[in-house]
Amino acid sequence: MPRGPVLDWSSLLAGDVPAIPSVQDLPHSTLVSSGRAAIYQALLALGLPAGSTVLVPSYHCPTMVAPVVVAQLSAAFFGIRADGLPDLERINPASANAAKAMIVSHYFGRSQSLAEVRRWCDQRHRLDRGLRPLLLRSGR
Repeated sequence: MPRGPVLDWSSLLAGDVPAIPSVQDLPHSTLVSSGRAAIYQALLALGLPAGSTVLVPSYHCPTMVAPVVVAQLSAAFFGIRADGLPDLERINPASANAAKAMIVSHYFGRSQSLAEVRRWCDQRHRLDRGLRPLLLRSGR
């Protein structure tokens, strides 16, 4: 039986350990208190005019919709597939054409590739013209 701790504070403060990349290392980052605040700040950062349409998943909690309303934007809803990704084939064409941003969630912490969503956004709207995927990861 050791007389003292096997691991003490000095073993946690090794100077030769490489830094682990962090979101705080990004040039533009803001710490927020909630997912609602994060969505709101992201929407403000887009600089969309009041009344602009934002595509929001129909399977959501109020946390995804409230920031859209508070930012004076208009929510248009889209369905999701069984895998949790947007059902891109069934998004209302009028809503898709009017949309300036899209909120897509990783449900239940289950990360998935959003390449298909990005391609859809790129094909539907040239990014210099409009639709910006606002890709946020939901909490729980």
